[in-house]
Amino acid sequence: MKFISIRDLRNDTAGLRRDLQADREIVVTANGRPIAIMTRVDPDTVELPDPDDAAFLEVAAASGSILITGNTRHYPKSSQAEVPVMTPSEFLELLCGSRS
Repeated sequence: MKFISIRDLRNDTAGLRRDLQADREIVVTANGRPIAIMTRVDPDTVELPDPDDAAFLEVAAASGSILITGNTRHYPKSSQAEVPVMTPSEFLELLCGSRS
């Protein structure tokens, strides 16, 4: 299983997608400690509460991007394996780091 730091996740989302294709699971670390496991899924097999949201998930998956949404309920954890889904505030914290 491959490990990737939050910094590497932030700086190389396209590389993360490539790694997920090869490794299927990646452990995300913060300060050297595991905080999450990302798992590859096929967007065609994911069922979303609102099927119209599938297009956003597919674009994020195809581009190796993070999907940022104010309504994370539309993307259950089972749909997020290959595509990181974050709220705007979570993304800003990841991008800028905690300033507290």
